[in-house]
Amino acid sequence: MKHVWKSTAFSAIVLFSFGMGLAFLFSSSMVNLRYVTGYWLGVTAQSGLTLIVSAGIAAIGGAIEGSRLNSTQLNQAPHARKSWHIAVRALWPVFVAAITIQVLSFLLLSTHAAGANDRPSLLLVLAFFTIVMFHLLLGFNLGLRLAPAISIPIALISSYFWLGSAWAVNYFPLRYMSGLILMDCCRIYETLDASAIMTAIAFNGCGAIAFAIFAKTKLVYSKKPKTAIVSVAVLVAVAAFAVSANLSSALGPVPVVNRSTAEMKCASSRHIVSWGDGKKKYSLPPKICFFPGQDPSHRFAESLDAVWSDLERLGLRPPKTILATNVVVSANKVGVVATPVSSPAEVGYSLVSDFVGQPVVCNESDAAWIKRDLNYRSLINFLLRATSHNDLDMTGFAPSLEPSESKAFESQFASTLAFARGGALNSTTSEWLKHSLEAVRSCDVKLPAGS
Repeated sequence: MKHVWKSTAFSAIVLFSFGMGLAFLFSSSMVNLRYVTGYWLGVTAQSGLTLIVSAGIAAIGGAIEGSRLNSTQLNQAPHARKSWHIAVRALWPVFVAAITIQVLSFLLLSTHAAGANDRPSLLLVLAFFTIVMFHLLLGFNLGLRLAPAISIPIALISSYFWLGSAWAVNYFPLRYMSGLILMDCCRIYETLDASAIMTAIAFNGCGAIAFAIFAKTKLVYSKKPKTAIVSVAVLVAVAAFAVSANLSSALGPVPVVNRSTAEMKCASSRHIVSWGDGKKKYSLPPKICFFPGQDPSHRFAESLDAVWSDLERLGLRPPKTILATNVVVSANKVGVVATPVSSPAEVGYSLVSDFVGQPVVCNESDAAWIKRDLNYRSLINFLLRATSHNDLDMTGFAPSLEPSESKAFESQFASTLAFARGGALNSTTSEWLKHSLEAVRSCDVKLPAGS
């Protein structure tokens, strides 16, 4: 069978060469996904997109090797080698090729993990390993039972369909069993639910075992019926589904959850001077919290400090604690969005928008909703103008306003120029500002005049 082993190696090399080209295209397309930068978990998870290639290559290679062994009719006569030894000898080259594709995809993305303080998730790597093994043995079983012209395309289609379609079904456990949804992770303030990873490992690991047992019916010579082997394989497959469904029963549509704020490092900003009633008065500085590696340039805290100070000068009383995570705003805390590649202006804008919040949904007419939306957009425009400076210009993030809409708030916008120079708002503008903010947050507050 020496020619068989040579053909096996040749097939693996051809499949690897083709698959690596596709994997490079997939990985290159992800380079611009900025949120994976500086976070090993995100980089590891995003490399999972290449499973579309590596699992497909494994399924095709498994079908080729299964067809090749089927042509020798191993189960029609006794043979000296054990069946598992023959199967491993036939499958390991293509398995190594598929895993290498996955590893090289990870290495390509790892160049964007500079400055990361965490480590690659070995549990996630194990999940990808079991997924490739599952697809390899799926193709192998098809090859053992069908002609190459049928088994190879069915193996590829099955692999692609299972990975891609299971991600979109409303029965969420199927998404986690297929495992591709694990690549939908993660910004630096997010992490993967461990149940999602364990579901992928349990289903694909046990599923691979079931396929390996089922393959024995075509590899082992025996005059007795193969009923016992088939029964064990089915039992393992059912157990794999049951365990995986139980593990993922509490999961939602995506596996991403917020990281615990206990992992954050908090520090008080500089002592802030605020102005009110024409006199200087001192205020306690805010506490600003980041995850390790989230503020690599150490400029986010400075921008948040400046914006917070301006909001306080406006008399808006922003929360004393700023968390760089997408947590729900509370009376004492406000969450801002920040990734290692965010700009200080983006982080400052996030503080303004998260402090204001989204407009409440009220039971009102379309005309009333349009006025409420205009009030919200004008308020954000005003605050971004008031808190922007030469070195921190956030006006580019302001919601768009029509010329006629801007003209209605001309006097309010004009007052921001004097405020930015260190002055105070006049009483009319200050009253409009506070009233507008209350109207955004409550349906019971009427819109201020001019909105």
